[in-house]
Amino acid sequence: MAYIGIDPNVGDISFQQFTGDGSTTAFTLAQSVASGEAIIVTIGNVVQEPGASAAYTAYANTLTFSAAPVNGDVITVRYFGRAVDQPLSYGMQLFKYVATASQTVFTGADSNGAILAFSGTDVDVYLNGVHLDADDFTPSSGNTITLATGASLNDDLVVRAFRAFSVTDTVSASSGGTFNGAVTFDAGANFGDNDKAVFGAGSDLQIYHNGSDSYIIDDGTGNLNLRASSQIKIQSLLGEDCAIFNENGSSSLQYDNATKLATTATGVDVTGTVTATGDIIRNDATTGTSKFALQYGGSDAAVFKRNNSTGVATIANGYAGAPVDVININLTGNVGIGESNPVAKTHIQGSGTSGQVTASLILENSSSGTAGMDITGSAGSSRLRFLYGGGPSTGTNTLNEAINIVLEGSNAGNVGIGTSSPLSLLHVDGADAIIRLRDLNGGISFIGHDSIGAYWRTFTTDTHRFLRASGTESIRIDSSGNFLVGTTSPTTAGGNTKGVFYRSAAGGTTLAAKFDSSSTIGIVSHYNNSSGSPYFCAWYYNNSLIGSITSNGSTTSYNTSSDYRLKENVVADWDATTRLKQLNPVRFNFIADPDTTVDGFLAHEVQSVVPEAISGTHNGMRDEEYEVTPAVLDEDGNEVTPAVMGTRSVPDYQGIDQSKLVPLLVKTIQELEARITALEAN
Repeated sequence: MAYIGIDPNVGDISFQQFTGDGSTTAFTLAQSVASGEAIIVTIGNVVQEPGASAAYTAYANTLTFSAAPVNGDVITVRYFGRAVDQPLSYGMQLFKYVATASQTVFTGADSNGAILAFSGTDVDVYLNGVHLDADDFTPSSGNTITLATGASLNDDLVVRAFRAFSVTDTVSASSGGTFNGAVTFDAGANFGDNDKAVFGAGSDLQIYHNGSDSYIIDDGTGNLNLRASSQIKIQSLLGEDCAIFNENGSSSLQYDNATKLATTATGVDVTGTVTATGDIIRNDATTGTSKFALQYGGSDAAVFKRNNSTGVATIANGYAGAPVDVININLTGNVGIGESNPVAKTHIQGSGTSGQVTASLILENSSSGTAGMDITGSAGSSRLRFLYGGGPSTGTNTLNEAINIVLEGSNAGNVGIGTSSPLSLLHVDGADAIIRLRDLNGGISFIGHDSIGAYWRTFTTDTHRFLRASGTESIRIDSSGNFLVGTTSPTTAGGNTKGVFYRSAAGGTTLAAKFDSSSTIGIVSHYNNSSGSPYFCAWYYNNSLIGSITSNGSTTSYNTSSDYRLKENVVADWDATTRLKQLNPVRFNFIADPDTTVDGFLAHEVQSVVPEAISGTHNGMRDEEYEVTPAVLDEDGNEVTPAVMGTRSVPDYQGIDQSKLVPLLVKTIQELEARITALEAN
């Protein structure tokens, strides 16, 4: 059936439909209602009037018509909804007006004397039973309906008005409140971030999530008790066990769902490696022996034990079930290796036959070398030996003697290097070098000799000298720390005498490098003659001079090779001005010196004009080796783990030799001068 306005079957809350059969007057409603005023009923899209003397009545779940709807008519019931509790004042009322010709404004008392009133725009308007669209009327002031088009004479206008109502015994959604009785949730309770479930009069227990982490906080005075009839499990989100607590039984901690630590009736079982950054303490007050054992096959194989009566701590090692005492430490801190009663801080006891003693101490690098120390020899001629070898050792027979110290007899105290029978306090023998230390009335002499015959002599004074075979001095380190080559005293050039000095055989030229922090001069080249133009610095390439620094006694010249005999394809007729105009002089500061502004060029811009003035490549990069992780050293400074090195790409900066721009500048000036001369002539 045709209608005007919106589909009457679409209610504001919900709707229900029936079909008339010409005989049925009572229909069952899906929602319980207080009266016919709580619903709108349409038959064939025509609104029906509620009331005992009108079209229908409704109560609870029954809708009753005064006359059975015609067979096939569609009956639509629209529900307006109710609060969960009984309202204090009902919020819907029906107003009926009979229109005059062209009437548009309806207000005040209706045909039954009821005064029109509604809340805001909460109204439904029907004209001759047809629901009007929102564009067909305008509600205003809470008491007036204005039609967009005037009604006809005796038209029926029905206004269904809604007013706000209040309910009791509720809790505010925004302000909250208190439930005095139990509350049952059939679909769970949702809490937002930082919204807490709080238990206890003093907010003692709080459960919440802050957007990142979840918390259970017990701020009360008692305990936080977790109880279960069998097990308490702490699990990951995926259901893996992290910790398990059994009633009257074990407790365990898991890693990746596997037990790593478990309590037992006798103590604790640990599966895997135990790493401790603090102390591991066993407290035993008995007078017997306390021990910490490593077992193999269920029997002790390595044991750390302490005799609580004597205070001696012992490390034993061996086959399972039969470990042998190896190291003993007494209460004074003496350590015995193979010795049960050490009388020194380190007391090593070895064994041997016929007065021979095996090596008592070996230091070994698994990949590069081995060192050892022992006491050997027969009674009356024993000596302490320091041994070395070129690789891993399986016994002292693989080691070589390096140092011998005589312990007994007339030579007791003598030290031999390269000899097992030292004849002096220090006796060094070797294929080439011979070094002896002798007492010469308080003086000390070191003598060095090799196949060339050079000597090194150091005297008891503060000056150290290197001498040739003839005894002539070649190098000296004086009492001020100066390193002198070819001279016995430093030059005073530059006003400072500390550093390294080299003087030519003729004595005319001195090169000095000064290193003390008080000097502002780094390297000095000193020429003593009053005439000539010496080279203070010269650069050679394939034995050919390509550059130098020279002086005539007053000025200094920085020279690069430019002899005509080195050149070919010489051209003087070329356009310099055009190229010069391509240069872009700028002012700037270097990033490392932000407070200094200078004049200059950008290297890559100059490169396209005068490429020989530029070194490097535009946006060039180079590989740089760097230390990713530093080397690990032991307490003696020995490298345990080498440094890990990596390679990274860093800028390879361009440079400029601005002197290479001079020819272009000179040629441009010449061209300008020629043009000026031509202009002046005209």
